[in-house]
Amino acid sequence: MEYRKNRKTVKTIDQRISRYKFKYYLCHLKQYKNMKKIKVVLLLLAVIFLTQEIMAQALSESTKRKFTVGVNLYTTWWQTDFVNPAVKPRTIHQGVDVFFMYNVAFKPNSLNAFSIGLEIRNENMYTNATINDIHADTIVFTPIEENYKRSKVNFTYIGIPAELKFRTKKGFKTNIGFKVGYKIDSKQLFVGDRPSDNKSVKVKTKRVNQTEDFSFGPYLRIGYKWITVYAYYEISKKFKSDLGPKVSAVSLGISVTPF
Repeated sequence: MEYRKNRKTVKTIDQRISRYKFKYYLCHLKQYKNMKKIKVVLLLLAVIFLTQEIMAQALSESTKRKFTVGVNLYTTWWQTDFVNPAVKPRTIHQGVDVFFMYNVAFKPNSLNAFSIGLEIRNENMYTNATINDIHADTIVFTPIEENYKRSKVNFTYIGIPAELKFRTKKGFKTNIGFKVGYKIDSKQLFVGDRPSDNKSVKVKTKRVNQTEDFSFGPYLRIGYKWITVYAYYEISKKFKSDLGPKVSAVSLGISVTPF
């Protein structure tokens, strides 16, 4: 009997040690992933800066004034009414736009211009809920009861931005614009435990129903040389009236234009 008790005690201790080791591993894995994300962002900024330096030397001044290529990196504050008060968006919703602009100067050698171009916009909305059926006639968000890592709805647009650019000889600039986008993709991503068996899964479903095809609103960029503060206010809604929650975007971040 004493021998069996000792075996059970040893087994219990081994199980506890294994659980501690597993938690320790997960903690360091999360730290590693966070460091990896930071390194990727720093590498991206380094590449953008290097590209800006190379293009500044390779292109003539007149060519640089005609074209602008850039990226907006931002977070979105979602203006929401999910009906169910238990549905909450998280604090940070990272998004990115890539744009190409053609500039028309107000007059020869002027630093001020009108610009029009093409943009790809990718927005994310993270919440503590999922859409029951993304193909339903009415879109409903339901709070997640199981353990989960993340749940989001993603919107991708191709659009036309148009803006007025005002610059000084010292490099300060202000861009006031308006953009219209057409939705080319929408999807839901869930990473967490499946209710039926509590198995960890990653589920992606595409073409969310009852979403508006067009997105539009004014934007502003203010800054110095190739980096500016970026703000966008979406006038349109994400879902059709009475067929989904009332959701629109207010975005704030930085804009980087290598040339």
